Amino acid sequence: MPPDLPPIQNRIVYIYRVLMKWFSFFFFGFSSLILIVFFLPPMRLFTHQTEKFKKKARQLVSDSFRFCIW
Repeated sequence: MPPDLPPIQNRIVYIYRVLMKWFSFFFFGFSSLILIVFFLPPMRLFTHQTEKFKKKARQLVSDSFRFCIW
């Protein structure tokens, strides 16, 4: 750690916050990969109109973001 930062007062809370931050980044990245690999290609196969696919894909991404925030 840089010397100009204040010392950590409560190590347990600090470690908990760091681990939860890592978990959040992992969860977000992993769920994005799941969408890209398992949901969007079949959706593209079954939705032939480009505008209809874009609308459905945007709705899927929006719903997944809503789930992550929840």
